[in-house]
Amino acid sequence: MRSLTPKPGTRPAPQYLAVLALALSLAACQQAGPAQRTQPVLRVSLAFPPFGEIMASEFKRTLPNLNIQSVTAPETTVDAIPHGLVDWGVERADLVYQGYRQQLDSTPAPQQIRGIALLQPLPLYFLVRPGSGIKQVADLRHANIATGPANTSSYVLAQLLLKAADITTATLIPITTRARA
Repeated sequence: MRSLTPKPGTRPAPQYLAVLALALSLAACQQAGPAQRTQPVLRVSLAFPPFGEIMASEFKRTLPNLNIQSVTAPETTVDAIPHGLVDWGVERADLVYQGYRQQLDSTPAPQQIRGIALLQPLPLYFLVRPGSGIKQVADLRHANIATGPANTSSYVLAQLLLKAADITTATLIPITTRARA
């Protein structure tokens, strides 16, 4: 059996040089890795606590191939989506419906609301000051009742409740900002 190692003081045979050249060229020609792809981004609105935070955490856990970003937008989710600030969020059903209707009635926004799902029925609460004397619906006669903005669920449901109780002397006051509330 012939030794593959050249004898000291001799030149390496051409086959050794060919093998060495092949090894070096293979090492230099490492296959380039796949092109670095950016992860798709899903911007989750935090405007409706605690659901936004919970959903962002759940999306991060279950969708590892997406870059989930939690976003605190300066406006409601229903406004932030058409303005391209967020991609997903939870919002009160009345605001979503109102925003959707405005999209249909006006010039379309660059990015429209693509889906609406009611997660659960939202109850209506009447909150009264201690000592107000209001213990039942009939006690709302002649009362000033603050609601959410006109045409929202709290406003419409308050109207329906007063009508069902035949109360025509109460005054509904739509509140459009939290500062007034």
